Amino acid sequence: MNKERVAMVSVLAFICIAAAALLGYVNGVTKDRIEAIANDKMQSAMEEIIPGAVFKEITLPDSSKFDKAFFAEDEAGNKTAFCAKVTVSGFADDIVLIVGTDLNGSVLGVKITQINETAGLGSKTNDEAWLSQFKGLSGSINLKKVKTLPTDVAAVSGATISSSAVTGGVQTALDEAAVYLGGANDE
Repeated sequence: MNKERVAMVSVLAFICIAAAALLGYVNGVTKDRIEAIANDKMQSAMEEIIPGAVFKEITLPDSSKFDKAFFAEDEAGNKTAFCAKVTVSGFADDIVLIVGTDLNGSVLGVKITQINETAGLGSKTNDEAWLSQFKGLSGSINLKKVKTLPTDVAAVSGATISSSAVTGGVQTALDEAAVYLGGANDE
């Protein structure tokens, strides 16, 4: 009986080691491709928000709440706008969004590049009609059940956590962008 247990444990240990090695190999093979796809989504989102711009990445301090940040420049190299990639915790998973602002800190657009929220509820925060509420906003944004003031954003009914997450991500982008926009017109 004791030899059978040792044999079973040995087989189980071998299977676990083989599975871990295989997962490590697959991760190594796919990691670069997954990162390239995420970068392509980010680039496409920035181009949708600010068409025709060239995006120059900004070196961020370790304390930054941004994953990445960029100045948008025109053909002459003049700064025209600012874009930030922000990751927030949604209801089901992280939500990754791109927020573009003009040089005065007003939202030009918001695009979500990664979302795994509940279909028909939290996923509605990725609808262009809902995201368009952020255009033109600056300063403090208020998430409400019903939009009553120009600085309000109406939450998606039944998706308060997802709505709060996206709104918080936009607010983070506005708050932190102010640091970079202070010298945006300086050459």
